[in-house]
Amino acid sequence: MVWCLPADNSSLLDARVLEIAFTVAVFYTLFMALAYFLIWYMIKQSDSLLEAHRREHYEAMQTLQLQHMDERIREARQIKHNVRHHIHSLQALAADDDMDGIRSYLEEASKHHLLQPAPMQYCEHTSLNAVLVYYCDWIRHLGADVDVKASVPQYIGINNAELCSMVGNLLENATDAITRQTSGCKRLKMRVQYRPGPPSALFITVDNTYDADKTDITRIDDGFASTKHGGNGLGTATVRETAERHHGTATFDYGDGVFRASVMLCLDD
Repeated sequence: MVWCLPADNSSLLDARVLEIAFTVAVFYTLFMALAYFLIWYMIKQSDSLLEAHRREHYEAMQTLQLQHMDERIREARQIKHNVRHHIHSLQALAADDDMDGIRSYLEEASKHHLLQPAPMQYCEHTSLNAVLVYYCDWIRHLGADVDVKASVPQYIGINNAELCSMVGNLLENATDAITRQTSGCKRLKMRVQYRPGPPSALFITVDNTYDADKTDITRIDDGFASTKHGGNGLGTATVRETAERHHGTATFDYGDGVFRASVMLCLDD
């Protein structure tokens, strides 16, 4: 170790040296203040972007729900329009005393997708129920077996935008995976359970099938690469950030053609 000492200690107190030291100290202070300000600004911008994304997703859910209602109204009109044709066909079969034909006709008609029962009420939470109805009906129309149970009251300790954005992201990922699935049985199993406190908590599990032979799932750090653009997947990242913000956890796993998501939130009543 080498120590460098001035030949004359009195030079340290020279006015010129003190002036330089003061200038350096001022510039260093300003630089650190600017650096802290930029860090704070970047964090605020990131939070603002995430909040905007959540609200955009929530508004999109509302728009999709309205489209879903319009579709249901259109389907009801279609059923009403076709009723008279069915009546005429049954009358013709009855006039010929063709009971086998009547039974076969009714059996085929009962299999029509417009006549398949679709739940309209999964839970008491209105906004969450709207998201569940839309996506479950969409996935059901893809030919998947849908098993969804939810027990969530109307008012819980998380705002609607956060909750609907998180659940919407989970179901949107499941819908994309099932849409791309070209072989095997398509399934969606979801459970949403609210546990009153204190402390209250919300538990969500989503299991959906995917085409393991044609889907390349790639991990990036703690997340997954998007199957749409190859970059970081925003959906799972948003779910994890929401869970961590509410002192919870979000885990994702896959294997044997099934993708599994588990989320736990600690809520304030």
